[in-house]
Amino acid sequence: MNAGDRHGAGAPRFPRWKRERRLGVGERVHVRKYVACVAAVFVVSGCVPASPAPATYEDKAALTLGSALSEVATAQLALTQLDQGKMFRPAVLTTFRYSEDNLDTASKSFTELNPPPTDDRLYQRCSTVLGDAQDLLAQARIAVERQDAAQYPSLLRRLRRMSDRLDTFEKQVGS
Repeated sequence: MNAGDRHGAGAPRFPRWKRERRLGVGERVHVRKYVACVAAVFVVSGCVPASPAPATYEDKAALTLGSALSEVATAQLALTQLDQGKMFRPAVLTTFRYSEDNLDTASKSFTELNPPPTDDRLYQRCSTVLGDAQDLLAQARIAVERQDAAQYPSLLRRLRRMSDRLDTFEKQVGS
């Protein structure tokens, strides 16, 4: 490359922004309409909660209760293991966080559904028991985080009762 030559062999002679093809007025309008249409479809489809049939809604309730039962049982097992010295506190906290996240996801996917008019009572009962389970898992996590071993026996009893409550309710809904 010569001292007076600004560009090496094969180097572009113009900045990149000058080389790119610009959209014409008609093309810009078309692109804007397309983008607006796609955005409208996403907004509308994301804002309309599902309204399932009664049988489908009841199946979803039973499935959600089963998921909640699994997460509460997992937390109960982890707390039992911690209380017996068979599991380390950081592992229990991680287990609790995953259980809380999974329970929150299951609960949210259920409560976002529009219940059929015949299932308003089911919606209320499920929402209540799912909220109680979420609160209990949070209380257990906080006790473990604070290393408050004196609360473990009480929390284990409450987790056992919550498991029984969820199991009974799931069987009632699923039948």
